[in-house]
Amino acid sequence: LCPSSSQQPELSEIKKPQSYVKKNGLPRVVVLGSGWGAMSFVKSLPHNIKEKFELVVVSPRNYFLYTPLLPAVATGTMEERSIVEPVRNLIEGKGEYFEAKCTSIDPIKKELHCSSPVDSAFPSTDFSLPYDHLIVSVGSINNTFGIPGVKERCFYFKTIEHANALRRRVSQCFERAALPSTTDEERKQLLSFVVVGGGPTGVEVAAELHDMIFEDLKRHYSHILKHVNIVVVELMDHLLSSYDRTISHYTNEQFRRNGIRVVLNSRVAAVDEGVVRVINKKNEESDIPFGACVWATGIAMNPLLKELQSQLPGQNNTRSILTDEHLCVKGSGGSIWALGDASTIEQPKALDHVEALFKEADVQDTGYLTLKQLKLVLSASAVEFKHLEEHARFLDSKTGVSSRFGSLPLSMLKEATSAVSSSSSSSSSSSVSCSAAFTFAFLSIIPFFLSTSLSTSLSTSLSTSLSTSLSTSSPSSPSASDSCDRKQSTRPLSVCITWMDAATLASSLSNKSRSIEYILLPPLSSFSFSFSSFIFPFPTFIKS
Repeated sequence: LCPSSSQQPELSEIKKPQSYVKKNGLPRVVVLGSGWGAMSFVKSLPHNIKEKFELVVVSPRNYFLYTPLLPAVATGTMEERSIVEPVRNLIEGKGEYFEAKCTSIDPIKKELHCSSPVDSAFPSTDFSLPYDHLIVSVGSINNTFGIPGVKERCFYFKTIEHANALRRRVSQCFERAALPSTTDEERKQLLSFVVVGGGPTGVEVAAELHDMIFEDLKRHYSHILKHVNIVVVELMDHLLSSYDRTISHYTNEQFRRNGIRVVLNSRVAAVDEGVVRVINKKNEESDIPFGACVWATGIAMNPLLKELQSQLPGQNNTRSILTDEHLCVKGSGGSIWALGDASTIEQPKALDHVEALFKEADVQDTGYLTLKQLKLVLSASAVEFKHLEEHARFLDSKTGVSSRFGSLPLSMLKEATSAVSSSSSSSSSSSVSCSAAFTFAFLSIIPFFLSTSLSTSLSTSLSTSLSTSLSTSSPSSPSASDSCDRKQSTRPLSVCITWMDAATLASSLSNKSRSIEYILLPPLSSFSFSFSSFIFPFPTFIKS
């Protein structure tokens, strides 16, 4: 019921948030967060910082957590106190700390609105905190990708509370499985532990669980260990996809030897009660029962940053807030900085300059680039576009393709370059043509060169070149047979490289008797899947 007008409090009686006034007239630096970015910043400040700035740290967590050892805490290998450090120890003599959560940021007024943590067992209290300089290092949150059942039935793995909750759950599963009234089918479900996500966190959790169960719990539950099943579900085709393939293969082999099941190329469709529903790339659905499921698939933007983004111009990144090379938040007027998972340094887009880069490398105006020319333009452009340096190393025979994926990709590129050279020397026109060679995909070996905004005339000439190559080539052609030494009965066309989109390729290949042995597709960098531009993970070889 609404109170009557006589019962409503006067405006002056309503408690307003208290403002924390500045001291000594010094500029105030406010740091949001107590994670890696925030505490590294605080530790790097000189001890006499109080003479120049007023430093205030605001975070609902009053300790720094050494997250790499969190799986060890979950399994009892280490104690909590071994991986935490109080914030007040780190900030002692430099500034003040408030155990509170920032609920909103006003970049116009340069003011924060904060409230005490909801789990502090005290009535909530609010206050405002003006600032001159703001350091945002609030980190990220768990990304559920909107999959039903994740929030209700899975364990996250980012805090001490998460580690303790998982440890309690594993203990409960074993105690319930040990009861005489529990059937074998129930034991199989209770003692099945699923880890979704094959990154560093997921791999470490699975390994620690295995060691705890088969080394520590073995003597207490030896009669039910045969029902234990540890499963790692990963979307990609290998574990630890952000690391070198050698590490991935080693990890997979260790898991195989220790009986940890790895489910690759599969995504989670839903998490039901006691069951994870998984769909593979063939669209085949299967159910994995679990007693405990750990969700370690990735991160999403903190809601506080989403609100801040809406107030700043030029903020269009969906995963974190954009900064310049000095970590100053774009559109903040130089008063807000961002660190860690909360931020992303804005990079210039090579795709916007692809035409100029191609013309710069194509000094002879031939309409194509050799492998050597491509490596040179990538290396030169890496000064402005840092990510191109990785592509240049990838194309290098000593550090790139051959060392990571064998000799096949490099040999194909060498064959392509040779075929292009022989074709261009025998051609009287300036456009690329191959009488006995199949022409495709030069610019598709790296995705930033795939752009429908490139010259329409170039696209047309290359498409014409492809059709001519397919229609005029013959199985007995010397150039085709010499450049493709394969064991197949039907010898494929040589690989000469130019540029073409998927639609043109599909059209050109229709109703043709000749076959292609392999199609070389480009890497999936920071670009979205685009079937019209042939952007897929590298190296992918599609057998025709």
